[in-house]
Amino acid sequence: MKGRRNFVHKHSAQRLRPVTHVDRKREAKRSGSMNDINETNTCILCGDSFYGMGANPSPLADSGECCDYCDNNLVIPARITQYMNSKKQEKDNE
Repeated sequence: MKGRRNFVHKHSAQRLRPVTHVDRKREAKRSGSMNDINETNTCILCGDSFYGMGANPSPLADSGECCDYCDNNLVIPARITQYMNSKKQEKDNE
């Protein structure tokens, strides 16, 4: 079987790769919900306006969306702290 290559069909390969922001935009255009991406939203944490889809503000808020700034500077550090605290509690319980 010399010269035979492993072949992956392009459509199945596309399904295996992670979804990116570009993929979400492309899908929004196809489904007709592109207006959602261009809408102005309000950050649940700081109250500023932002364009786009926003981010999940959990664990700092239960609902709504947050801007990229709050996601990077507030939400992600809070998630890391929450994870580290849970690991510390696990270690203490052993």
